[in-house]
Order: sequence, then C-alpha cells, then structure tokens
Amino acid sequence: MPESQKSALVATLPPSREQSLAAIVILLLLFVLFFVALSFAPIQLSEVDVFIPIVATVMFLTDSITATLLFASSRYSAHEPY
Repeated sequence: MPESQKSALVATLPPSREQSLAAIVILLLLFVLFFVALSFAPIQLSEVDVFIPIVATVMFLTDSITATLLFASSRYSAHEPY
C-alpha cells in the first residue's frame, strides 16, 4: 500500500516505547490496587436502594458513548463502497 493511502488513525499506529512502558506501569498499579481492595472484601457496606438504577444509567451512557465513537471511527476509516 502506498504511503499516501495508509490510515492515520491512532488505533492503527503501533505504540511507542514510552506508551508500552506506561501501559505496563498502569497494569501493575491496577494489580496492586486490586489486592489492596481485596483486603476490604469482608467489610459489609450499607444497603443502597438506588444502586441498580444508577448502574443501569451509567452503563447506558457509556455504551452510547462507545457506540458513537465506534460509528464515527468506522465512518472515517471505511473504504470506498464498491
């Protein structure tokens, strides 16, 4: 493929060394935070009646944002129709 036809989307570019290192550091930090949070597992929290509606609303919003971003990305990276 000629250089002028290559996609310039961030999703198609390979990560730099710094980005790979940052991803590994974040992964290790998340593992540490997981094990710290695991130590609080036996603690019972108080009941919250609106938990399910709040979670459902947040899931709807994040799914809508993800769908919009995926649609926009596919519109810009799609090949010409045949």
